[in-house]
Amino acid sequence: MIQTQTNQLTNFKKEAAVSASAIHVVSSATGKKPKLLEQLREALRVRHYSRSTEATYIHWVKRYIFFHHVRHPQEMAEPEINAFLTHLAVKEHVGASTQNQALCAIIFLYRYVLEKKIGDLGEVIRARKPPRLPVVMTKFEVKSVLDNLAGDKWLIAYLLYGSGL
Repeated sequence: MIQTQTNQLTNFKKEAAVSASAIHVVSSATGKKPKLLEQLREALRVRHYSRSTEATYIHWVKRYIFFHHVRHPQEMAEPEINAFLTHLAVKEHVGASTQNQALCAIIFLYRYVLEKKIGDLGEVIRARKPPRLPVVMTKFEVKSVLDNLAGDKWLIAYLLYGSGL
């Protein structure tokens, strides 16, 4: 059974490699290289990313390109990525997860489509994560609240706490 799964995995990897090379075969047959966003879309599909991830990554790559006045990403490197991510945090006030999503899309573009290494991004100004508020009170906190209540209010609070509400 393990041998069968290993064979299936090997076949799957071969099919993915054939699909990835099919992009270049089709482009050489027509004499044109597919547009950048089409290459990005194909790279995402070959790796079985979801359609929503595909749409999101394409959105972020477009914003990255337009932010730099429609320059091709091949001409850009770490300083431009740094400038874009800093702009998102400082000027557009996006959240930390949104900024991280944009970074992942751009890194995917450089790694799998342009096949270009991204070095150290330097001092990217990161969006702040909101402070996490505690969801549950400690036993000591509950005891101090219940000690300050009396009568009907104590009974209601005790029943709510005891029932897990």
